[in-house]
Amino acid sequence: MIRKVLAQGRVGIDLRGGGGYDNERHRTLSQAGLSLVIAPTWSSRIALSYDMSHETATGLSGTLHTGWVTYHADL
Repeated sequence: MIRKVLAQGRVGIDLRGGGGYDNERHRTLSQAGLSLVIAPTWSSRIALSYDMSHETATGLSGTLHTGWVTYHADL
């Protein structure tokens, strides 16, 4: 994971990734993702995220794409 904070703590970027091998199922696994977090005020933040996971079996493979947007406000 790599994280960078900009604009005096109001903007943040996360870049993440990983990989491995599942011995039980004999599959290669990998994933990567990116998030952007923006804090327009001291009591709110907006997060935009995207993740991709990939699994490879013998001759077969599958990819999962996920994206979401969240808004958090302290009331």
